[in-house]
Amino acid sequence: MATLAEFGRRNFSELHSKFEKRIQEKDFVAAEKFLRNNGCCNSLEKALEFKGGLVTLESREYLEADRIIREDLTRALKKKGEMDLNQISRTIEYYKQESLKDYLRTNNMREIIKVYSEEEIDILPRNLVYVVAAYIKCGNMEGASKLLDNVRLGHFKPDGILHCIREYLTLGETIAAKNLLDQQMIKRLKPNSEQFATHVKRLIELRNNNRAFSLYHKIIEKGVEPNEHTYGAFISGFIRNQKYRFSMRVWNDMMKKGFKPTATIYGQMIDAFSSNGRIYNVEMLWHKIRERDDIKLDSILYCSVIDAYLRAKREQKAIALFQQMKEEKIPLDERSYNTMINGLFWNHKVDMALKIFRGMKEDGVRPNLSTYNILVRGLLYYRYDNLAMEVIKDMKEMNVQPDVVTLTTFLSRFFARRDVASVKSIISNFGNYGIKPNVHTYKTLIGGLINIEDLAGAELAYKEMISHGVVPDIDIYRLMLSVDFKQKRFNEAKENFRIVKSLKMRPTHKYFATLISGFAYAGKLKEAKRYYLEMTTLKIKPTPSIYKIMIQGCVDHGDLGYALEVYKYIKRNDLITGDPVLMKMCKFIEHWHRKKRLKDD
Repeated sequence: MATLAEFGRRNFSELHSKFEKRIQEKDFVAAEKFLRNNGCCNSLEKALEFKGGLVTLESREYLEADRIIREDLTRALKKKGEMDLNQISRTIEYYKQESLKDYLRTNNMREIIKVYSEEEIDILPRNLVYVVAAYIKCGNMEGASKLLDNVRLGHFKPDGILHCIREYLTLGETIAAKNLLDQQMIKRLKPNSEQFATHVKRLIELRNNNRAFSLYHKIIEKGVEPNEHTYGAFISGFIRNQKYRFSMRVWNDMMKKGFKPTATIYGQMIDAFSSNGRIYNVEMLWHKIRERDDIKLDSILYCSVIDAYLRAKREQKAIALFQQMKEEKIPLDERSYNTMINGLFWNHKVDMALKIFRGMKEDGVRPNLSTYNILVRGLLYYRYDNLAMEVIKDMKEMNVQPDVVTLTTFLSRFFARRDVASVKSIISNFGNYGIKPNVHTYKTLIGGLINIEDLAGAELAYKEMISHGVVPDIDIYRLMLSVDFKQKRFNEAKENFRIVKSLKMRPTHKYFATLISGFAYAGKLKEAKRYYLEMTTLKIKPTPSIYKIMIQGCVDHGDLGYALEVYKYIKRNDLITGDPVLMKMCKFIEHWHRKKRLKDD
């Protein structure tokens, strides 16, 4: 079989032409043997790349070629032994999904619809556009419309869909597609609905600011009048992501239409500016609010501005505004006091925070559990352990029962100081207060024990957790993975992943990073590759840290060939980010590959 280096030097078009000739001569046995001997399709990436270069085959011929490539890929994956049967099945499913646009290119519309409607494959949103195109080319606009009805709002991007399928459509089909997409956009645009506001917030959270602004522009074009919640979602979201040009455009539109900002919008804007440290803008908005006779100032608005001053390290302004609330008879509640106490702690004003707490009780406002948890966290942070214990006594007097958060806060602080004696004391207090540790408590406990290298203690805590009926989450399993790797118990690490799969848990990026790095750094590259492939087949996109782990592990243990495959995948999919370490690694692999080719030539 040809090596990777030999395969890379070959004239790819020559391989394609020889394979295509065998297909056109209907010598399918020879075609299968040709693929096997030349190693054209012994990985998913190679199979897709090779199939994408078949350009001279007619429709039926292409289907035969596709079948042979798929069977050869299945054979190669089984022979390698790096995947189990479920992983191989998912890889072939992925291959079929990636084949949709090739079916479209070779005029095999019915094959696309067959994959979508007859085979039990969960088509990825980015591939559904090719199924839509197949329906349009078959003249089945109703089928295309029904398919688009099932696409969630977050994945519906008319311009993007049309851009993907335009090259496969005639002029008439393109016009029909555009009309269909316009109808879909009108049908699903309900900008003042709760679903729409949730979608906008989701776009903002994902920092898809251009998409969010494009969506805003579209609803204005359709003549829709946004309500206060819709305006607020766009304005506060753009400010939070520091897209001030977008936020001001929406603000100006709102003002031009004579829409007076409500207290809700002002509050959202103040919170957004506050989180970005733009205290000047907060003060400007506060001045405008106070000029408005139709807005009733309440504790919520005051607390938003107070919180902004405290975030900006202007605690004196915050204290003055808090005092103003009292003078203007604005009702002070637990939230008002909690905002002040929490902010003063993080401004290093411990004495003032305690003074506000005492004033809270003097003013007849009963401290709640959040108040006490803020006090405990702040006092422990500044190492006022005795005062923190006094707070616990005060809780008893006020008949406020400490919760699991209270005691877990003690645990995390004492672990950070490596104060094992205090940790043991706190653990014993759980029973005294009748508190049952939850999964977060055990996460803190196990993680803390691992950090102080008490691996036996971590395992004991895990066993206790199971015996008490607390169900581990994926973070707990990740922590136990690190225990296994620290003790070179590789079979137990594999069993950990098997349990996660059997429980149908979705592994996180951190879980996979721990799993892959544990095997890669131990020189067990076969296992590291297996779980790297498992990650991709589960449709979990590797992060730069995962790519770095794989490349570094391969380089450290002399498998530069596989490091090259990872690099090619990163480059082909334009995944080289601004991460300087990953960029440096990629340059090293590229330099090594260039030198090797020159040496081989």
